[in-house]
Amino acid sequence: MENPAEELAWLREWVNSYENECTCGAFIYQAICDNQEVFYTAYNTFYCDGTGDIYLYNCEGDLIKTISHRDDPQPEELISPTLFYSCTPTD
Repeated sequence: MENPAEELAWLREWVNSYENECTCGAFIYQAICDNQEVFYTAYNTFYCDGTGDIYLYNCEGDLIKTISHRDDPQPEELISPTLFYSCTPTD
């Protein structure tokens, strides 16, 4: 998928929410997991999302898997993670 934010309405809304209010600094990644394209968010600090977990969403916007970030900061099951979007804290 070349431009997911244009092709996936739910992802466009996710990006727009960060553009309207970016308090922590966030990164949205696109990767492959279990032979399907997934999207997930990472934050500048552990405290921004409160858990440190990685929530994987499929192309339909459904949560398909949670990976504990505390156990494996760069999970091997995420193939070819590519930075899709980033925001810088506004204040």
